[in-house]
Amino acid sequence: MLAVSVSASDTRFTPAAAKGKTDGSSVTIRGTSSLHEWSMEGATIKGTIDVDSRIAQAPSSESWKTSAAAVSVSIPVTSIRSESDRMDRLMQKALKATAHPNITYQMGSSSFSQRSGEGFTVRTTGKLTIAGTTRDVTMDVAAKPAGDGRYILTGQVPIKMTDYGVKPPTAMMGTIKTGNDVTVIVRWVVETAKN
Repeated sequence: MLAVSVSASDTRFTPAAAKGKTDGSSVTIRGTSSLHEWSMEGATIKGTIDVDSRIAQAPSSESWKTSAAAVSVSIPVTSIRSESDRMDRLMQKALKATAHPNITYQMGSSSFSQRSGEGFTVRTTGKLTIAGTTRDVTMDVAAKPAGDGRYILTGQVPIKMTDYGVKPPTAMMGTIKTGNDVTVIVRWVVETAKN
């Protein structure tokens, strides 16, 4: 089902308001190098989710077949950081953060996959843009209600940096090399938009 038309009367979800220091959202990038495994993490995920009210009220395989959903996500590159300032600078340079300050995702289609307890999983396809290069990705997204109109959405997708025109960073005059394969893991807490 192509997610292209959602009417204004439908339900919109936006990033949840923070309770304490953070809303609980996170984006993590995990990879390897010739020295050790590494990870970077951020807590800023912007965007919106618009869904047909039938999906918002009672998600099921039938409601997903007859309803639409639209998802748009933006993550500031500089918000994703490691424990090393040097690693952050190398990765921001590799990701061309000055010219392309955001990683973006636009969902193109979605279908109900399975129900698990109170939650459910959706198979999604969409366009992921990193460093100014866009590629199609498929990702299973698990949605779990968290009360007060909130949902916790989780998913992960493996990518190759070179598919996005990103040269894997090196350090120590090239003696430490970052692997090309990384995994992007997202945990996004959203809530029903306030009118």
